[in-house]
Amino acid sequence: MKAKIVSSITALTLAGIFLTALALSNPETPAYSTPPDLEPPVSVEPEDKAPADGFWVCEVDGYVAVYHNTDRDMPIEMTGIAVRSLRSGDQNMLRDGVFFEDYWDVVMFLEDFGP
Repeated sequence: MKAKIVSSITALTLAGIFLTALALSNPETPAYSTPPDLEPPVSVEPEDKAPADGFWVCEVDGYVAVYHNTDRDMPIEMTGIAVRSLRSGDQNMLRDGVFFEDYWDVVMFLEDFGP
C-alpha cells in the first residue's frame, strides 16, 4: 500500500516537472503591444446615385399600400388591410412607412396582419 502511494506521488511530481520544463522551454514568448491607430477607410460613393431597389409599406387612405422605392407616386399594391384594425404600434409604424429590400419580405410582413 505504501509503495502505491509513494509511486503515485513520484509520478505526479515527475509529471509536474515535465510540464513546467515544457512550458519554460518555448523560447518565443508572445509580444503584446498596443495596435497602431489606423485611419478608417475612405469610402468612395458614386456621384450618380440611382434610387435603391426596394419597397415601402405605408398607410394610404386608411389602408396598407405597397410602393416601389423608385416610384412613390403610384402604389403597386393596395391591400384590404384597414390600418384602424391594427395595434397602435403597427399603425404608427405604417404611418411612418416601413422599407424592405426584397418583395418576399413585404409579403411576409403583410401576412402578419392577415386573419
